[in-house]
Amino acid sequence: MTRGRTTGALWFSILAGPIAALFMEQLNYMIVPAACQYHPAQLWQTLLHVVPATLVLIAIIAAVTAWRYRTGSAPASAVSHPDAGVKDGRIYFMAQLGLWLNLLSILVLLAEWIPVFMLHPCTAT
Repeated sequence: MTRGRTTGALWFSILAGPIAALFMEQLNYMIVPAACQYHPAQLWQTLLHVVPATLVLIAIIAAVTAWRYRTGSAPASAVSHPDAGVKDGRIYFMAQLGLWLNLLSILVLLAEWIPVFMLHPCTAT
């Protein structure tokens, strides 16, 4: 695997989870009024669950990517123990950071998904 593909995969593993959490917040604000206003509302209410499920899946894929680089099972010949060199230390650090950021993002995504289950979109504040 080339350095560019490795770097791209590592950046994906760092950024995908937090960006997914931000997108979920914004998309829910956009979908909820439509779920309350338009009929048939079943389509919009289903979309309220499809969006979080998709974003959680993206964060899980990013976490698995980070895990593969962290443990050295990624298809790159240069991935090894962090003490083996500067490049390997960078890969290990970015993979570790990506793993923890994605785990935190998955928790945030699940916490943002809970109100969708518990509250009706048309509930007045």
